[in-house]
Amino acid sequence: MLYVKPDHPVDPIVVSIVHAVDAVAKALGLSYCLVGAMARDVLLRHVFGLDPGRATRDVDVAFALESWEQFQQIQDRLIAGGRFVAARDVMHRLLFSPDGATQRYIVDLIPFGGVEQATHTIVWPPDMQVMMHVAGYAEALQTAPLVQVATGLIIHVVSLPGLALLKLLAWQERGLADPKERMRIEKTNGIFARAPRERALWRPPAPPAGGHAAPTALSTRPGARRSAAPRSAPGVGHTPQDGVA
Repeated sequence: MLYVKPDHPVDPIVVSIVHAVDAVAKALGLSYCLVGAMARDVLLRHVFGLDPGRATRDVDVAFALESWEQFQQIQDRLIAGGRFVAARDVMHRLLFSPDGATQRYIVDLIPFGGVEQATHTIVWPPDMQVMMHVAGYAEALQTAPLVQVATGLIIHVVSLPGLALLKLLAWQERGLADPKERMRIEKTNGIFARAPRERALWRPPAPPAGGHAAPTALSTRPGARRSAAPRSAPGVGHTPQDGVA
């Protein structure tokens, strides 16, 4: 497990958002992980004390779902809590209002799994006109390490290799000719390379019972196996004070 450093705490408002999301996910029995720039910030800034650049306030959460009904349940339960509202023009976006504050935080809920089409895309009901690519999210969840982002709050956060994969897939989706996207990826990879104890950020999936599986897209070492659920990296013996356990 990874631990946020005491001298690099996560923004309390972000913690409140993740607490609410985690409570809903547990109530519905759903698996999820933190993705996007906030996941990058949690790992690099708050766990390892590195500077990944300008901090983000957007929270992106990817959910493994079986149906669109589950997605609607997530939204409905979060909105019912009174601090989330639906964004008007973005179907998967909620806006979080901290107590006593006028500024809102963007919270994007990204569904994948049973709602995907064969092309690893989703199309949003009811008119099924808006499409989103979700390739790589299943592998990102399978290899996401557990991170204690605050006292009593332990969640899966996409690994650095998982973030790199999602960025490459997004670049491919938007068009490989985009030089700005390429520069963002190069900058991000340069920051990732500075992260200490790489083994703690890469966790090989366990082999299935009674056999072997092909390596996943996130496997960066020979012999990695696919698993159905995340687990801790073997042989990583770091203390919480170091940011890793």
